[in-house]
Amino acid sequence: MMTSLTPTLFISFLIAGSGVGVNGQPSGGPQGGSGTTTVSDQEYCDLCGGDASYTETIDDSGTYPKRTIVTNGCPNHYAVCTGKDTDVCGDIGLEGTGTEALVQDYTFDIPANPVIATATDGTPECSTSTIGVALNGVPIYSGAVSANCDQLNVEDSNAEWTSFDFCGGHGRCLANDCTGDYHYHFPASCLETQIGARADGHSPQIGWALDGFPIYGPFGPGGTTMKHVAQGCTGAYCLDDCSGLELELSDVDSFKYRYYMNGPLSDLVSLPTDPKPAATDAPFALKCYRGCTYADLVSEATKCTGGSEGVTSSYLATPLEGVTEKFVSQPASDAGMMCAADAADSSESSSESGALSFFTHIHVCLGVMLATLAFCIANGL
Repeated sequence: MMTSLTPTLFISFLIAGSGVGVNGQPSGGPQGGSGTTTVSDQEYCDLCGGDASYTETIDDSGTYPKRTIVTNGCPNHYAVCTGKDTDVCGDIGLEGTGTEALVQDYTFDIPANPVIATATDGTPECSTSTIGVALNGVPIYSGAVSANCDQLNVEDSNAEWTSFDFCGGHGRCLANDCTGDYHYHFPASCLETQIGARADGHSPQIGWALDGFPIYGPFGPGGTTMKHVAQGCTGAYCLDDCSGLELELSDVDSFKYRYYMNGPLSDLVSLPTDPKPAATDAPFALKCYRGCTYADLVSEATKCTGGSEGVTSSYLATPLEGVTEKFVSQPASDAGMMCAADAADSSESSSESGALSFFTHIHVCLGVMLATLAFCIANGL
């Protein structure tokens, strides 16, 4: 015998069956319902980079001055999902229809006056969370891709790198972890292109490590491609095990140490990102901290109290403005890919999309109300 639907169950059935979530995207998780985070209780970043936020402040009132970074974690560039073949993601090499990047609420405290520790901290090598922050607010990850410290294998045609877009990042959305934080493992090609190289070809600063030292792209003084001693590098500009260079470079900055991302910049159009770093470019980002994190300083860890100043006498801690203006890839635009419109058109399109999403929800709600009324009349309620 068929059981009659109660009004409450009937309404729930209609809402669930509508398939409409927030922002006009399908209801359920970003991968069609899998994962612990759902669209209905999270907000997606603009897939073309229109809602990035980033601020820095310097607080020198305490014993250890700190640089506080506040960001929503949304990239200021293309973030269309690829390499996963789900509801919103394209298959490997194909453009999807949406993004897995979710709006976050990040606050990072890092040393404003970094200290070179007496011993390195190997935490970054096996970390699967933030070890640095790009100047557009996107977290920087190491080469680790599992809690077991498995490292990203760029020679495996089915490995995680196949989901990296041409800007060098992707959103995390796995079966048991759908935090949706967009992040970089590879050089931040779109961000570095947007900022532009220094006059001598040196990469621009693209972010901060959590120990307070700056992170640059893959090119050092004179445009030299930075490499590790393990790669056969010789001379004054070789990277240490942490992927950093301990040297005063007055033409670059006022720090005594800095990190470099490793690998080529992409062509800003290929999916997945291409050219990609070689296996010898690992760990791609930093492998260890040469300095002390803010937590290390506050706890007065021995490696910090016995450490040395990481800045020169000309250094003055000042907040950076960050890079949140939307970046549009010209090669991707020429290829007819998504997000090809200029910033003004994209903003207008985003506003229109938001309006359409609003009216879509109104339409669904009215439909539910009318259907419920008809149900009640038919059942004499």
